[in-house]
Amino acid sequence: MDFFKGIEHDARAVMNAAQQQTRKYERDPSKKVETFKPDYARFKAVIYFRNGQNRYFYSYDTVNSQDGSFIDEYVGLTKLLRLILNKKGEYKNAVIYAQIDEIPHTKNNFCYQVAKFDYYGNFKENKYLGFNTVNGNLKLDIARLKVGSKTIEK
Repeated sequence: MDFFKGIEHDARAVMNAAQQQTRKYERDPSKKVETFKPDYARFKAVIYFRNGQNRYFYSYDTVNSQDGSFIDEYVGLTKLLRLILNKKGEYKNAVIYAQIDEIPHTKNNFCYQVAKFDYYGNFKENKYLGFNTVNGNLKLDIARLKVGSKTIEK
């Protein structure tokens, strides 16, 4: 597919994409927001807030277009990073985990750390993070991620 041609899909490119400005939405405060857990997600973010609470967020990897839908795990990770960057100052630590199962069901074990943030603004990334195109879908390079350790090295 020409759509992915010329795009770098590594940790630095994901972080740069997450820092771009997005549209601002005005939410109606009278409407209650319901939480939704997707059935399939490659990444899970855990945010440890300063008030002692933890929140879990899953990546939404399916992209819908006029030509149909496809899986783009790069965009899913970018959205999680953007969420964490928007909550800067509210948390002690935030960690994004990935799972290496072929079918990324949310009930599976998210065991590989992809990115870590701390209260001071320090950011560490997994140097084995990469993406490649498989049958028109942009997916995590699982073989490359398995080469490294499950935790982010110093």
